[in-house]
Amino acid sequence: MDSYDPLEIIYQLRVWVEKSLGNYSTLDDATLVEAKARYRKVIEIINGLENLRIPIPEDINLEKENLKNILKVPSEEKGKLTDLAKELSSLAVDIKRQLRVMRSPKTTEGKKAPPKGLQVTFPDGVVVCENTATKTFIRTLQHIGLKRVSELQSIRTLGHPLVSTQKNESAGSAHEIDGYYIETLSSTETKAKYIRRIAGNLNIDVMVNVIEK
Repeated sequence: MDSYDPLEIIYQLRVWVEKSLGNYSTLDDATLVEAKARYRKVIEIINGLENLRIPIPEDINLEKENLKNILKVPSEEKGKLTDLAKELSSLAVDIKRQLRVMRSPKTTEGKKAPPKGLQVTFPDGVVVCENTATKTFIRTLQHIGLKRVSELQSIRTLGHPLVSTQKNESAGSAHEIDGYYIETLSSTETKAKYIRRIAGNLNIDVMVNVIEK
């Protein structure tokens, strides 16, 4: 590989994930209905033979297993792949945004644009707004409760829970707070998105603002 292109790698991974998801829905509705009806019939035949103490023919057992494989819906695996596809999309957007910031021209004074911060307001009146977006992000998760956030396994980054008691060795940056590892390698906008998702999952009505520092 002549050059490292993270966006191309992410794109290829996403294509693979979407292709894998597509494999779970290759049967049309009519075929599924027919397969379900046939499966019920085969089960009735097997139950009838067992009641009569008659050995079940091998071809009947084989047909039952084939139908089970056709009708099997790997919901857990599909759910994980769906989460991965969403995470890859989010990661690609975040990388593009950071690349634009890195390549953006400097201001007239020869300085880069000022960093952005976060301000989070909770319904109980608590306002979290530290001097960096990362500190605000961590303080916000602490206020919500790191244990509660760690239980939201669908909120992930780089294939790993955003907050976990297990350290992600492949993560670029993680802060350890009270025995929990918090992934913080993301843009300010992405951190705001994570807070909104967490609050939505936990039914917490928060106001999240990205502000100029």
